[in-house]
This record gives sequence, structure tokens and C-alpha cells, in this order.
Amino acid sequence: MMINLYHSYCFIQEKKGIKNAFYATLFAAFAVLAVFTMLYYLLLISGLLLILNLIRNKGQKAGVLIRNSCMILLPNLILIFVVPILLNLNRNEALYFGGTTGFMQDTLGSLIAATLYFNPSLMEYEVLVKAVVIAILLLSGILIIEQLITKNENYKSSPSFLIFVLIALCVVENCIQFAALGIKFPIGRSALFYIPLFSLLMVTVIEILFTKSKQKATIIAVTISFLFTTNLVHSFTLKSVINYEMNPDMKSVVKYLLKHNDKIPPEKSNTSIGVGFKNAKDLNGYRFNYHTIKLNQEENYPVFHPLYDYYLIDKSDLPKLQNISTKLIEEYPNSHALFLVNTTNWKKKELYHHTLDYKNNKTSTHPEYIEEEPAYNGAYSYRTDPINRGSEGFAYSVDSALSNHKNSLVIVTAIVYSYHSSADASLIISFENNGKVYRTSKTNLRDYSEQEKEWTSVYLTAFLPQEIKKGDIIKSYIWNTGTHDVYIGSLEFKIINYEQ
Repeated sequence: MMINLYHSYCFIQEKKGIKNAFYATLFAAFAVLAVFTMLYYLLLISGLLLILNLIRNKGQKAGVLIRNSCMILLPNLILIFVVPILLNLNRNEALYFGGTTGFMQDTLGSLIAATLYFNPSLMEYEVLVKAVVIAILLLSGILIIEQLITKNENYKSSPSFLIFVLIALCVVENCIQFAALGIKFPIGRSALFYIPLFSLLMVTVIEILFTKSKQKATIIAVTISFLFTTNLVHSFTLKSVINYEMNPDMKSVVKYLLKHNDKIPPEKSNTSIGVGFKNAKDLNGYRFNYHTIKLNQEENYPVFHPLYDYYLIDKSDLPKLQNISTKLIEEYPNSHALFLVNTTNWKKKELYHHTLDYKNNKTSTHPEYIEEEPAYNGAYSYRTDPINRGSEGFAYSVDSALSNHKNSLVIVTAIVYSYHSSADASLIISFENNGKVYRTSKTNLRDYSEQEKEWTSVYLTAFLPQEIKKGDIIKSYIWNTGTHDVYIGSLEFKIINYEQ
């Protein structure tokens, strides 16, 4: 990318002509081969250089303009080989790793965290650093525009103007991709290209300030250098190495769960595991990769809840599994971890069971969303879309009997369908009190759906919260967060109590 920026700079400064524009797009194309998230950067830099070339040479013959334009766009032919790979990755939900919160939190936040080396004492100032970054961007924009106006500089030969526009377009592109295509905001390594762009912009701002006041520009440059150097030196510590914790073999755990998938109790539909380690996210990652596994999403429930089917805990925490019968599956000596199965002999009692289906179009309170196709079991289906995001569902009012049976599970099974593999929706169970949600469990439909245009069963289990009381509301429904329609064939809702 740095070679790309160098040749872009040379082209803007009108050194060596069109060859630099060709080299700039060529190395941007090479960057795409290294990191697929650089795709839109390639398209943006190619477009900017192409427009700049056309504006500069608008008086030349058409043949010259076409030849130069072709040279700039020629490296984009690499997309002939890249696009099929991208489409295949997209079908398998493996194209972009990122976040859905927003550019500020996901992209900017992750880059700041990486720059601060995830140092807890420095991460306290993350908000301040974000404010400084935004201030620098705004200041640079003002200074660059001011310089173009007051010094009569030509934007067509201003590298600082190109860098500023490039950063702005990259941010806008990230937001448009997420809103229109559902492509997540880049996080961490997938957003690293912003760092050299921002660094060059900072250097440009200091250079402009230097022409106004050498003393002030020097103070700013020295201060920034001192802060970055201090941050680097502060991170030169063995603290993270000394405090490193060995983790159990998560892949081994998931393979066992896959192999014994048929042993899930029929009333549960899926299985859950209490993880007493920091790598619970690793477990969710494996769960996502193995679409067929009926493993419940890892949530912030107490690790030692008696209704977990399995436990992955530290050996020293074994006494915390009070009144729970367990059997050792595997021990991990390096991490002092135990993988256990819950063998408690429970007495099960079904407290509530209801199925919402669409055997006719008169059962819905919103008949305008009832569709004949696709039909589940020859009946109708309920459509959710970008406008009607929430499906019909359940709203169960907790009575005194249920509030006294807190050792219970809420088990929901949804039958869903979509014409697009990229459809994005979640099955949700929420617990509310006076209209306020105090606990939510959810699972994404894409974790279960392997193919489009097929009815798929989606499972979700939630523990009854200990703080639940009479009058609370338990809700379950499908929430469509994507841009494609998702159809619901049926929604089954059960509450089962477990007593010894």
C-alpha cells in the first residue's frame, strides 16, 4: 500500500506521467490479493486517478485519453480472478470479519485499541483519543481547503487533498457497504490501511502548520512523537507474557459435541455448555463454522448453572458445581481445565407449550404479511422484510407458579426460509419488566442455514433468570436485520421445569 501511495503522490506531482498512475493501481491490486477488504480501496484509488487524469488532459485527443484510462484501469483485470473467490467466500459467510455497531466503535475503536496495544491503563483514554483523531481529521480538512484557496494551489496536484478525499471516501464506502449489502465494518487487521493514510495526513497537517508557524508546528510534532514513543516503550513489558493463561483445546471440545449431537435430550432441541474461560468467543466461533451443530449461543449466564448440559471449567472450580452430578469427559493438564457432562437425573415438567403456525391466513393479526409461497407443510408463512422487521411471536406473562420454578428453561424452535443465503435475521428470547428488557438471548439464523431456498430449523434455549418475578413478560420472535425477506413457517415455544 505504501508503494501505491508513493506512485499516487508522484502522479499527482506530475512526475513520470501516466506510468505512476499505472503502478499505483497495480500495487493496490496486489494489496487486494493480500487482504480482500482492500477491494474498495482499489476501486476508489483507480477511480480518483482516472478522474484526475481526465480532468488534467481534457483537451487532448480522444485516443490519448482512452489509452491513458486503460493503463490506469488495467490492473483491475485482477478482479476477474478475485471476484469468483469473493462470491464463494460471501456465500459461506467468510468474506469480511467485522462489526455491526458502527464505524466509530468497530473500525476506529479497534484501531485505537491496537495502537495502544490493548493496554488497560491506556484504554481508559480511548474516548479522548477518538476525539483527538476526529479533531485532526476536521483540522486537516480545514487547513487543506484553506491552503487551496489562499495560496491558489491546484487540487489536481495536491497530495494532501487526495489523501483527505481518499480517507473520507473509504469511510463513506464502509458505511454504504454495511447499509446496502450488510458487509460489516472492518475491524483490526482488516482496517489497517487507515493507519498509513491517517499518518500521511498527520504529516501533511504538520507540514502546512510549519509554513504558518515553525515553532508551533515543531512543538506539535515533538509532542506527537513523544506520545507515540512513550506508548511503545510502555508496551515493552513481559506483563502479558507472565499473565498468559493456557486455554483448553476448544476444537477438541467442539468435535466431541459434534460427534455426540444425537444424544441431545429431545425436549431441549439443542445443547448448552458453561465455559469458565476467557475464550468463550472461541467456542462461538467454532459453533459458527460448524453450521450443523446444535450448540446454544454462549451467553453471560452463571458458568455453574445447574441446567447446562456440559461444563468446561478450571479444575479448582469443581466444588462450585454443588448438587450437580457430572462425569469427566476429558482433562487438559496444561490449562488445568476439565470438560464435564451433566449427568444429573432431572424430573422434567412441561409448564407451557404452544406452537404458532400459519395453517390458514386468518390466524394472523397482520394478514398483509401472510404469504402462500413459500409454504411450510402446505400451509402459509409469515414474511419479515426490511420494513416489517419483527415477526409475530409469543408474549408470555409470568405467573406466580412460574416465578417459583426458576430452575426452568425457555426453549424455542423456529422453522425459517429465505431465497438468499445472505439473509440476516435472529431468533430472540427476551425477558422484560415494566417494558424494559433485562435479559436477552439470541441466535443468528445463518448459523443454522447451510443453503438458501430450504426450510431450516433454528433452535434457541434460555435459562429462566433468577430475578424473574410475577408480571414479567417473556417474548420470543424473529427479528430481520438484513436486506432480504425471511419467512417463518412455525414458531414453537416451551417452558420446561427441572427438579431433582
